Amino acid sequence: MRLPRKRFTARVAVALVCVSVATITDAVSLLAQVTRPNRPFVLSMSPSVRSAGLQGSGAALMGYPGAIFSNPAGIATLRHGGLEGSYRSVPAGGSLSAASIALRLRQFDLGFGVERMDFGSEPGRLLGAGASAGADADEVGLVGSGVYRFGMIAFGGSTKYLRRSVDATDDEAFSGDVGIAIALLDIAALGFAVQNIGGNWKNNSALALPRLTRLGFTMNYLDPLDAVRLLSTAELQWPEGRGSRLVLGGEGGVVDRGFGIIVRGAFKSRPAGTNLSEFAFGASVVLKNVAIDWAFQENDVFLDTAHHFGLRLAL
Repeated sequence: MRLPRKRFTARVAVALVCVSVATITDAVSLLAQVTRPNRPFVLSMSPSVRSAGLQGSGAALMGYPGAIFSNPAGIATLRHGGLEGSYRSVPAGGSLSAASIALRLRQFDLGFGVERMDFGSEPGRLLGAGASAGADADEVGLVGSGVYRFGMIAFGGSTKYLRRSVDATDDEAFSGDVGIAIALLDIAALGFAVQNIGGNWKNNSALALPRLTRLGFTMNYLDPLDAVRLLSTAELQWPEGRGSRLVLGGEGGVVDRGFGIIVRGAFKSRPAGTNLSEFAFGASVVLKNVAIDWAFQENDVFLDTAHHFGLRLAL
């Protein structure tokens, strides 16, 4: 039985519309998968082991080179300068390593830091289907900081560059941080920083650099030049697009004639819908101008047990 021409034409038109809608939907879905912004993994972990042992707090932690990764003004209280390095393993044979240096030049301080994450033999576990097994994949982050000190107040700014490479394919991102620190002698410090201002400045990049605002306060209850050390820290963090987080921590120990040990620990409120550990712990062995650092978290951003190791040298 033959259908009337009008009914046949209408059915053909409906079928063509359905096919077109399905094709467009698939294309949009594929485009979203390709261009959906994603956060670099090097921004999800603390490059400084001291900060890692305090659950990532760092807005008001002063006087060590790795502070530039949290608040550029944090290097303002360095006496002459310093060097810092850190390392931790990640699943599938990968690793995260970082190094930083800071120097004091009269009323100015300069800092430089580098981070590198090697995704190991199975990068697809973290990067998805775009990275096949055995692909050569890594992320590199560079940060340069400048600080001006005026009395007890220090103003700092940083520029940063990040690159993710998967075999011969690279994606890049640029952004910047600003920070302020007020150090009340060696007793207390107040720090405020805004990281990744304006997000990723490179418009055609798929990497996301969400803004992170920090406000922190540290207090030394004993003179840090005495043998017994006791410090507390409190920090509020406001990640862009997520709920605020509170970090409460402390460190204490004994350092006599330049030798000693300091232990630390912190609580951080857990983001909704995650299984991240609320607690982190760490310790430092002090040998004159050298500090050997260790930090531990049971369930980190990789849902894995994390051991961080680091070394700090005061110049």
